[in-house]
Amino acid sequence: MRILLAAAMLPLALRAGTEALVIENAWVQVQDDGARAAAGYRFQPGDTVYFSFQVSGYKTEGGEFQERKLSLSWEVTVADPQGLPLVEPAADTVKTTVSPEDRLWKPIGRRSFAIPAYAPGGQYKIRVVVRDELAHQEMTREAEFQVAGRPAKTVDRLEVDNFRFLRSSEDKEALEVPAYSPGDMVWARFDMSGYKMDTGNRYSLEYGVRVLRGDGTVVYQQGQAAAAENASFYPQRVTPGLLSLRIPKDQAKAGYTLVVTVEDKVGGQKCEAREKFTVE
Repeated sequence: MRILLAAAMLPLALRAGTEALVIENAWVQVQDDGARAAAGYRFQPGDTVYFSFQVSGYKTEGGEFQERKLSLSWEVTVADPQGLPLVEPAADTVKTTVSPEDRLWKPIGRRSFAIPAYAPGGQYKIRVVVRDELAHQEMTREAEFQVAGRPAKTVDRLEVDNFRFLRSSEDKEALEVPAYSPGDMVWARFDMSGYKMDTGNRYSLEYGVRVLRGDGTVVYQQGQAAAAENASFYPQRVTPGLLSLRIPKDQAKAGYTLVVTVEDKVGGQKCEAREKFTVE
């Protein structure tokens, strides 16, 4: 992420006094220094967002025909649809002098940041606050952008949802009928949410798997199939899970239940999900 300063020179009349501080052209862009993002454009998680703005109406000090001082500062913050900070705030200052010929140039602020891969879908908000230190003025502007994906899900306790059986690890769509043949590989994806976090938004999850016959007896089990742990500025409220298992070639053709057991190591919670499939 970065924030840069530049200056756009404008052939305007000289000015020595103070006008109302203005933030102009506060735009979201898809590319660095690109055109304003089209209305309705939806960023994808993992994309980089570019934001820029210009400042006018600031105060300068000094002689009318001499170089004049200006002093500006600003801060840019980004919030998700629930108002949570998406990235760390970025701030910058410009303290410089301008010649009489260029006294009305407009400083430009730029900010770029990556949308976390696990960010939910919805409307996000960028807020920029500019302060004119000489005039003791402050101005705020906001810009919005959309992120594609599922809206954030708020749950109070650990749970597994969005479970889907797949034919392969690359499949995007779930099997309408989860049926496999002896010797096939069973793939499944699911989401874990409602877990607790500690300092630095750190979470720690483990999950295991069992396969049950129709009478409840265990065909296969693995106590700890995988683990997931991370810490980040923006809280990862949903963590994806992936599992696979090979059906033996001599496996009896029948209905089975796949049981996924998840443990929240930070919050001391456990839960399980049960999904049925058949071997035909």
